[in-house]
Amino acid sequence: MQKTTEIKSFPIDKLPEDTLWEFYCRYDNVIRKGNCNPTVLDFNLTDPESGANLNDSLLHLKGIQFMLIMHDIDKADRKMMGKVNLFYDACAKNKTPFNALSMDRMSKLRNTERKPARNIRCLLLMEQH
Repeated sequence: MQKTTEIKSFPIDKLPEDTLWEFYCRYDNVIRKGNCNPTVLDFNLTDPESGANLNDSLLHLKGIQFMLIMHDIDKADRKMMGKVNLFYDACAKNKTPFNALSMDRMSKLRNTERKPARNIRCLLLMEQH
């Protein structure tokens, strides 16, 4: 932090209450490398009907959106789908985007019997290596 021409460093728990100080710069110090690397480094969101990549259109939407993520649709708890439908209906009524994402094959996603709920658009989540 800086006060007129004086530059001084303060720990986060001892910031000055004097309002004449201004933020000058920040320093990042790595204490130790973390022990958790991300599992998915990159991915594509694809419409199973058209094959279109939807990354930009979905990930840059302004406002609220909901995504139901299922690794395997066959392992989804079918008892919960009624609640998912009600939540989807509330989102649709409020014009809030709601999509289901799965890593299942396209042919499986096209099968309406396996969709998570009657009205939800399922998108293919593909990990990029």
